[in-house]
Amino acid sequence: MILLISIVLLGSILHYMWKAEAALSRPWTPDDSSLAFSQRPLSPPANESFLSSPGYKLPLRTKGRDIVDQNGKRFKLSSVNWYGASDELFIPGGLDVQHRDVIAATIRSLGFNSVRMPYSDEMVISNPEVPPHLLSANRDLVEMRALDVFEATVTALTDAGLAVIINNHITTATWCCGADPCDAGWANDYLPNGLCRCAGFGAPCHGRNGRRRQSEQAMPC
Repeated sequence: MILLISIVLLGSILHYMWKAEAALSRPWTPDDSSLAFSQRPLSPPANESFLSSPGYKLPLRTKGRDIVDQNGKRFKLSSVNWYGASDELFIPGGLDVQHRDVIAATIRSLGFNSVRMPYSDEMVISNPEVPPHLLSANRDLVEMRALDVFEATVTALTDAGLAVIINNHITTATWCCGADPCDAGWANDYLPNGLCRCAGFGAPCHGRNGRRRQSEQAMPC
């Protein structure tokens, strides 16, 4: 009886995994509304929506449901995610293809005024050396460690007038979320150490406006 139950349970798990993988392997076909949106020309971004506008005075804070500046003026986030520093390569993606200043300018030109920058505790604690080929479009960063590359990328964004939300995304550098339940938690020694270290390097960056804890809502700084 136990053997039969085990076989049924194992079969159910394998069937579930097969269905999940089959769904991922199906090619995505955009619907009509997605096609229309992608083909519509973008209007130029409003300069007053960026932190570099003289209309805003830092720091930002929350007031009820809104994010406001020091004078109470609302700052509405229009954000994009710059992925990579939370994964196995430890640095934001694309630095081998384009200079970080060009990427920051492109983000702004598309109308976004803020960027989410996820990272892992492993990146902060181990701070590994970065292989040069991953920085081939940013030669000035070659021989720097992961945390230095992350800081330089954040600085490029803030210099472009973009707000940056630093996201403590995961404990072990990997794609979220794997089989390790501890990766999504933050009740350990890594979180406070990592947050303190990132808060320290971000202090001089006046556009670095927030940080986000693992599995938690965004927090104002």
